[in-house]
Amino acid sequence: MARVIVLALVFCAGLQTAYGQFVESLWTVEEGLPSADIFDIAQTPDGFIWLATDSGLARFDGVRFTTYNRANTPALTRNVIRRLFVTSDGILLIGTSGGGVTAYDYRERRFFRPFDDLVDPTMFVLSFGETENAVWVGSDGAGVYQITEDEVLLHNEDGPFPRNHIFALQQVGKDRIASAPMNYGMWYISEQGHIEPAGLPLPQANSLIYDFDIKGDVLWVATSGHGVFRYKNDELDVFTLADLAESARIATAVYADSNGIIWMGTAEGVYYSSDDMETIRPYPGLENSFSLRITEDQEGNIWIADWGRGLLRLKPATFTTISEKDGLNPGSASSVAFAAGDIWIAATGGLYRKTESGEIRLYTSEDGLGSNAPHLLLEDSRGRLIVSHFNPGDPVDFYNEETDRFQPLPFFEREPRPNAYITVLYEDHERLWIGSGMGVVTWDEDSFTLINSEYGLVNNTVRALHRDGPYLWIGTNGGLHRMHTETLDVEHISSDEAGKLGSVITTLHTDEEGNLWVGTFDSGLSVYKGGNFYPFNTGTGMPTDVVWQTVEDELGYFWMGSTSGITRVNRRQLLAYARGETDQIETRFFTIRDGLTGSSIYGNHQPTAAVGRDGTIFFPGANGVSIVDPEHILINEKEPLAVIEQILVDLEAVSKDEPLRLTHEARALEIQYTSPTFTAPQEVRFKYRLYPFEQEWQDVGIRRAAYYTTIPHGEYTFEVKAINEYGVESNRAASIPVTVLPAFWETWWFISLMILMVFGIAYGGYRYKVYNFERMNNLRLRISKDLHDEIGSNLASIAIRSSVVKKREKLSPVAMTDLDEIRSLSRLTAESMRDIVWLINPDNDKMENLITKLREVTSNMLVEIPWSFDTNLTGKQDALELQKRRVLVLIAKEALHNIVKHSGAEKVVITLEKQHDILVFTISDDGNGFDPEGPKGTGLGLRSMQERAADVGGVCTVSSQPGEGTKLELRMPY
Repeated sequence: MARVIVLALVFCAGLQTAYGQFVESLWTVEEGLPSADIFDIAQTPDGFIWLATDSGLARFDGVRFTTYNRANTPALTRNVIRRLFVTSDGILLIGTSGGGVTAYDYRERRFFRPFDDLVDPTMFVLSFGETENAVWVGSDGAGVYQITEDEVLLHNEDGPFPRNHIFALQQVGKDRIASAPMNYGMWYISEQGHIEPAGLPLPQANSLIYDFDIKGDVLWVATSGHGVFRYKNDELDVFTLADLAESARIATAVYADSNGIIWMGTAEGVYYSSDDMETIRPYPGLENSFSLRITEDQEGNIWIADWGRGLLRLKPATFTTISEKDGLNPGSASSVAFAAGDIWIAATGGLYRKTESGEIRLYTSEDGLGSNAPHLLLEDSRGRLIVSHFNPGDPVDFYNEETDRFQPLPFFEREPRPNAYITVLYEDHERLWIGSGMGVVTWDEDSFTLINSEYGLVNNTVRALHRDGPYLWIGTNGGLHRMHTETLDVEHISSDEAGKLGSVITTLHTDEEGNLWVGTFDSGLSVYKGGNFYPFNTGTGMPTDVVWQTVEDELGYFWMGSTSGITRVNRRQLLAYARGETDQIETRFFTIRDGLTGSSIYGNHQPTAAVGRDGTIFFPGANGVSIVDPEHILINEKEPLAVIEQILVDLEAVSKDEPLRLTHEARALEIQYTSPTFTAPQEVRFKYRLYPFEQEWQDVGIRRAAYYTTIPHGEYTFEVKAINEYGVESNRAASIPVTVLPAFWETWWFISLMILMVFGIAYGGYRYKVYNFERMNNLRLRISKDLHDEIGSNLASIAIRSSVVKKREKLSPVAMTDLDEIRSLSRLTAESMRDIVWLINPDNDKMENLITKLREVTSNMLVEIPWSFDTNLTGKQDALELQKRRVLVLIAKEALHNIVKHSGAEKVVITLEKQHDILVFTISDDGNGFDPEGPKGTGLGLRSMQERAADVGGVCTVSSQPGEGTKLELRMPY
């Protein structure tokens, strides 16, 4: 993690920039730099920062360094990289010591050797340049190479060129290059080969030029021994820098940034100035640094190669500060106010007054203050500065501008004075209210009134006061109260009314619409609107639940200090959220990275922050005062670029520059990505998806890798986008095609084979079933025919022969009885045989045949009894199983037999119905009936019928009463 330090630039008169402060971040070898000795810095169009070091080439995305050297990059034949240059078409040229020129194409993401056939591949490269039709390479010992598509020209001592060691090259005009031969000033070379000295009025032999920079029509030159000079309109201005420090005359780098600041690296620190160079100052903290390169990135950050320390970034900050560097004692500031035309700061060591000229004066007890620990400041309606102190019992002072001294307010000159720790100073233009650990004091010239728990306060420690019409809102450690300022009646806002309003109230504010805003210690911010409280906290998208103070700017934004930074949020958006008109709250959270003196902003007492006459907001906190101009917020509007860095399949790296093909055996896919952005790289968020496997984007916050374990086979595209700290999102996603190959059992030919096999098995099963069905039907038909033709015929012959024998022979009575029995049994057996033949005959499987059979049985058995047969079944119904048909026929015959033999019925009603999946058969008669619970022997075969029904999963029931007839019901699955 880079070390972050906040440094302020105290700009001299005439130095106007878009910002007044930088946040310094330093990366060293501990953060991944291959070396702390950096020769050069460049940025390619894809946003990456590249560093030339003596231990290889480093690429930086704001979070991680990637090192390229001869061990992992064959195109780099040396590890000492001296110079970097990005051509107009985006190619990065890499100059090495003894290894010639290597190039990098960011589009194809490949290193290659561009000039090996044209120039010495073992050359020591010191500089690069470019004109309209040529690339220029300055060597250490061979001169200047002019490389075009058609030829290569070498300019050196063998011709009119004075030296072979070329420290710097810079385009001046579309077809002319400025070159810096060692110790020989500056020379021009045209594409046509014309060579001439620049004509600068410096001793040529002593003019070693290290660096050029050109902005518009101004050429800036860093020299050894003569400092920096500016060449404009053929006029030369020399700034030796010798009066700053003797070694500063050795200027090693110069850069004119986009805001008009001239940066100069020397052997004695880094200096800066406006482009008029009227006042040159050392950059705080870099007085002894040695820099070979200073440049600016696409987002406006300044990068400095701090030799021996590492890579330094100066990020323009939103906040400026007043701190120890400006004259404050080390420590915290607790309150800021404006009075007597100046800024007043209560801080460690006393009360500070900063005038418009920037002068700071310290007031202490020697100037009449009640103590050297002032706490809260307030400008009252008379324009006086009111001061309270940390120590209980200290007076409340006011500043007497006539005497330039402080003196106690009249009441506090008396004894005994209130011995309480003062937490709030508040004036409503009618009277002064003082909050303390004892309650609220209202004070006038003659007396004071203390409002505390006796008046209805739940807690006497007061944190905030705010007047709203006839009421005074009181925030305490026990919640929110409302007091009528005339009657002093106090009403406690209960937790039920307040909803999620916290118990410790820290700040109160009323907006232009009359809404009351309440800040709390641990429950965020709430608005009191229409009799209801609406909370805004981390659960609704706020970055913190701590609100120390709330300041509203003229643009309608709230600025809220907390223990970890400052939150800015749009008040109108909060109200829209409360009304349900939006489900998002956009916030901006500022920390030390944005220029704050420290992460903790002072609060928990009021007033603390102050608003200047021009709308500038001052926040006291750790290490001083942080200042912001709400109308000039630095916003990084540059679209972040997402880049796929590495792909791992089962922990093994694969090419990221070719479509990704995965076998079905791949178990884990990891895709690493990044975004080269440098304003707030740690706050860049990402979202990705594997389309169409994932239809929606997955928001993964700051995570820089996507993980997949099981992906169905198919064609996909992995896409990733970056979102910067201001919500600016990549317009175009970085993507890579992903193909997951099917296993052999998932291929079309295997699936087709399986489908054919299933159809074959199903068809074979079907044919086998049909075959068995036909075979069984044939068997049943043959059996029924055999039974009918043989056994039935034999039984009929027995009956006939027994009748003949009885008539022809004179037999004893016993024999006659036996013959009658034989004849009766043979007839019954023949009848049963006919039923069996009917059942097993496949021609009778149809439902219509079953109905016909039942009607036939009924007709044969109920010869002398009227009967009816109703059914909702037709021949279209499926056939009933053979066993169920058998049970139905047998139970019907048994029931009809009982009716004929025992019932004495005069009418019989028979029904056969299908009720859903149940077949219901009923026989009802109007006969004698019987008692089902009567003596044994009256069951009329009920048990056997029930057993038959149970065999097929059915139920047979009989309901009857003596004299009321009988009803038999058979229910079985259809």
